[in-house]
Amino acid sequence: MPDARGKQPLWPTPARNVDYVNYRPGHLVVSELYLPGDLDRSVYGNVNYEWIRDVKPASGGNPRESKSGWRPCRGWTRSGRRWFYPPNTVRTTIDYGSYGNVYKYEDGSFWGVAPPAMPPLKSRLINEAEVRALNKLKDQDINLGEFLAEWGETERMIADRFRRIARSVRQFRRRNPKKTWQAVRAYERQGNAAFRRKIPSAWLELQYGWNPLLHDVFGAIHQLGKPDREPLIHVKGHASDVDTVTVDVLSVDGNSSAKLECRSRQDVWVSLWYSLNNPGLATQSQLGLLNPLEIVWECLPYSFVVDWAIPVGAWMSSLTADAGFSFKGGSRSTKIVLDDVKVKDLRFWRYSSGGTRGWSEGSGPTLTGSAADFTRTCYLTSPVPGIYVKNPLSALHVANAIALLMQAFH
Repeated sequence: MPDARGKQPLWPTPARNVDYVNYRPGHLVVSELYLPGDLDRSVYGNVNYEWIRDVKPASGGNPRESKSGWRPCRGWTRSGRRWFYPPNTVRTTIDYGSYGNVYKYEDGSFWGVAPPAMPPLKSRLINEAEVRALNKLKDQDINLGEFLAEWGETERMIADRFRRIARSVRQFRRRNPKKTWQAVRAYERQGNAAFRRKIPSAWLELQYGWNPLLHDVFGAIHQLGKPDREPLIHVKGHASDVDTVTVDVLSVDGNSSAKLECRSRQDVWVSLWYSLNNPGLATQSQLGLLNPLEIVWECLPYSFVVDWAIPVGAWMSSLTADAGFSFKGGSRSTKIVLDDVKVKDLRFWRYSSGGTRGWSEGSGPTLTGSAADFTRTCYLTSPVPGIYVKNPLSALHVANAIALLMQAFH
């Protein structure tokens, strides 16, 4: 089973395609209101009472890079639910004054219950998670000290080796006649044996001394040029929302009603990997030099009030967050969970006209269980998030609203 983030186990698991509904027969018992005993007990249709689903593809995985820890994205989906509608009994009574009938619905046959449908994912959560991940890429303190220091040390070493070779060549030219140096140049260009005899052994000894210097240069470049030496930056963003889903329930005669209120939690996780290829450009982006609108927006009066409801500033900042970086890969994981069903607005039938009256009474339509859908998709390019509106009903927003109101008057 995947965990809350949809991560798969290390071993492969087969695909599953389980999706069915169980039902039981409902019964209707009819009796007279003022006489003991039942007149009739019969099957009153089939009652759906259990909904089971577990649908997923076969699991698999991509190898992880040992040095950087990056693993190529692999798409994944899973849908599951387990709802149970317990049996209940409701009595409908019709009193005609001197006689009447009682209709007793057993095994839950009075209510037409169905589990809540999975709501669509809120697009603002995707935008919010992407903005948070990209702004972490832009605002983070990238720990490249060791890597950049090693680059600097390598640059100094390469320059020193080349300077030593150049110094030895200049010294050789000063110590030997001009004709000797011309013979060296001619041999290097043409490889003529006639010129080789004119080259002193000191020049060959000098060349042998370059071998360790050039090996140092080659080794340093080879080490820094390895793929696993590429500095990878990993950023994450998360957004969530809790809401309610309401299901209307009617009785079989259409006269009684209830509402099932179900809690809905939606989560979006964004995971992005980048490689730094231009530290200078990334620094300019962090300073706001690539997108002057960021600075202009912050200078506008009361822009923070708009940002409280619509995060314009964070959104504009995310547009240039990947400047100086190359996108390597990433994923977006979404999960929707339905649970904690409660009965709301239970209304039984009541009727009265002349000497006739009627009423229904008994148990409401309860439902227990949960459902969840998980999806992981892969990013082919660095995401460009859209603007989103925050949830104005969250507790944090209420607290911020009070604080803004106090600032306005003080």
